[in-house]
Amino acid sequence: MTQLQTNAKAAEGMKAFEKVQHDIEVMEDDLREEGMEDIKIKAHCDNERREVNNHQESLEFDMDALQKEMDSGEAKKKLLAKQIQHTTENEQKLEKEMKEYLNTRNAQNEAFKTALKADSDAVMLLAKTIEALSKYAENNLSLAQKMAGHKKQEPEYTTSEDTAPEATFSSASSGGSETTGIVGVIENIKQDLEEEMAKGKDEEAKALQAYKDTLKESQESMAAMEKKIASMEVEIAETTKLVADKQQTWDDKKKAHDNNEAYLAEIATECDWMDENFDPRKTARDSEIAGLDDAKGALAGEKQAALIVTAKRMVGKKPSVDDELKELDETERSLSFLQRSK
Repeated sequence: MTQLQTNAKAAEGMKAFEKVQHDIEVMEDDLREEGMEDIKIKAHCDNERREVNNHQESLEFDMDALQKEMDSGEAKKKLLAKQIQHTTENEQKLEKEMKEYLNTRNAQNEAFKTALKADSDAVMLLAKTIEALSKYAENNLSLAQKMAGHKKQEPEYTTSEDTAPEATFSSASSGGSETTGIVGVIENIKQDLEEEMAKGKDEEAKALQAYKDTLKESQESMAAMEKKIASMEVEIAETTKLVADKQQTWDDKKKAHDNNEAYLAEIATECDWMDENFDPRKTARDSEIAGLDDAKGALAGEKQAALIVTAKRMVGKKPSVDDELKELDETERSLSFLQRSK
């Protein structure tokens, strides 16, 4: 073998060493890139799960708070509805009482007017009676006065002077006195009736005023109850809207919560697999990289030995048979390693 052939063969061997070394480095780079990809995937899974779970906790907290507010709103609506019913019942009760009071007042007024008319008619009749009796008494008094102005005549004797004639004598003023007494009694009755009428009018006026006062108070109470009912109805409407708004917000958060659950389920396959295999894969890669590093070290030693042999040949020293055999053996092992590495 010529020196040129020897040098060419040595250069080819160096290229083979360099290719194997390059292949080993590429394999190590691939393994390291795979490790970085695993780290990236695991970090992404951990971050996504942590952020989504934190968001889920926040959503659940907000949903619980919203549910409590909605429950409170519904309880408030029920309480207001009961208060409206109670107030309405009181209003109806008061209205019924006022109708009964009005009926009683009308009956009292009707009785008063009937009694007043009866007393008025009686007073008028008594007044006419007094007037008639007074005229009668006045006429009798005038007659008596006329009779008192004549001379007293002797009685006539029809038989003899010793026998007195039958005669009836009456006081000229007796009829007038009796009439005057009756008129006085009637006047007293008339006066009693007039006083009774005045008293009845006074009592009727007081009863009417009491009714008016009670009616005013009742109307004010009913107006207050109507205002209270209207206010509570407005409050119910506002609470209903508030609950509806809270429900809409709750629904939106529930939808977001469901979407998060779906997303966690979507990434679960890849992330669960990575959680389970991350450490074993890392151990296997580290072991493989260590093996490749060992191979690189061995290859570097062989390459150094080959360089020494090549250098000796290049200086013209003829290798011995043992050296050539050793070189061939080393070259064969190098080629065998390259085949195993591919």
